[in-house]
Amino acid sequence: MNRLHRVIWSVARGLWVVVSELAKSKVKGRTAVCQSSSSPTRSFRFCRTLLNAQVCAVLIAPIIASMAVPAVAATCIPDAKQICGTDGTDGTPGIPSGLGIPSPPGTAGGSGGTGALYTSGPAEANNVSIAGGAGGSGGAGGFGMPGISGVIQHGAQGGNGGNGGGGASGIQGSSYTLTNGRDGSILGGAGGSGGHSGQGGSGALQSELTNGYGGASGHGGSGGNGGTAVEGTSFNLINIGNIAGGDASAGGDAGDAGHGGSGRDSQDGYGGDEGGNGGNGGNGGSGGIGVSGAKSLTNSGSITGGNGDYGGKGGAGGIGGNGGNADTGSFGKTGGRAGFAARGGAGGAGGTGGNGGAGVSDASSLTNSGSITGGNGEHGGNGGSSGSGGWGGRWW
Repeated sequence: MNRLHRVIWSVARGLWVVVSELAKSKVKGRTAVCQSSSSPTRSFRFCRTLLNAQVCAVLIAPIIASMAVPAVAATCIPDAKQICGTDGTDGTPGIPSGLGIPSPPGTAGGSGGTGALYTSGPAEANNVSIAGGAGGSGGAGGFGMPGISGVIQHGAQGGNGGNGGGGASGIQGSSYTLTNGRDGSILGGAGGSGGHSGQGGSGALQSELTNGYGGASGHGGSGGNGGTAVEGTSFNLINIGNIAGGDASAGGDAGDAGHGGSGRDSQDGYGGDEGGNGGNGGNGGSGGIGVSGAKSLTNSGSITGGNGDYGGKGGAGGIGGNGGNADTGSFGKTGGRAGFAARGGAGGAGGTGGNGGAGVSDASSLTNSGSITGGNGEHGGNGGSSGSGGWGGRWW
């Protein structure tokens, strides 16, 4: 029986085509018949000619797809055409410390490593991709533990998010002379994202005469700045290719604050306690500069600054605790007074948005016949809403 012999790429058609063991590459004027089978090994039979090979390709597309290698995100892998700085390590999250103890912050992300270092010496040329390492992400702050009635009443404060690491320079050095060729690309590393803060713990229901207020949430970590593409002192640069500062990352969002504990019921109801204040969002990072510190810069290619990123959102304030209910009057006695309601916590401010990076900064001499543009800035984060006040207790 005729079975599939191979699948080949057709340059003329720009697609994969099926070739049976009897197919002839230059047969014209015949009709093609393609059959399929329920068996995985017989999901296609044959094609009489290449004229209608697209029909067979449709029939076997699911099988080809199952054999395809999944696409992966682009990354800088050192080889003959790429020089890569090392990426910074990510920060570690904070671990809650225990009842009534403020939680620790997340640690900051590490900074990326420089792509290449140049020093004074003979003039050099670059026709490959050189990229600075990306900054690591900041760790998340630990969450505040809630209060427990009769043990620790108050909610603990949440930890701050760690700052994102800065992206590294693509090239750095002093007194060097470099020509970035038409195929050359020099990129600053991307900044790491700021860590989100931990939420505050809620206060416990009132025990005896002790109230339990809500814990404040921590502040979000700042986003890392993008790295400068080419920087140094007293260097000479001719650019024909592409130079771009690294993009920044966003600031971390602040967690919500803890709610205040409610007052307990009694002859006279006890008042509730206040909700915690929301933390501020982290500031967005700023984009990296394209070229900074050149003694002489001649550009006929493209130089761009990196883009800034968003500020983090502020955390919401905690809701105030409800007042306790008063006992009802009986046997001619007057009923008790209701407990008062507590106010809610204030919402946190949103982080400021990051600035775009300059295309060129601090160049003593500049000759430009190409394109030089700065990066885009971004918006600040939204502020958190204030917590609502609690309900007053009932009285009789």
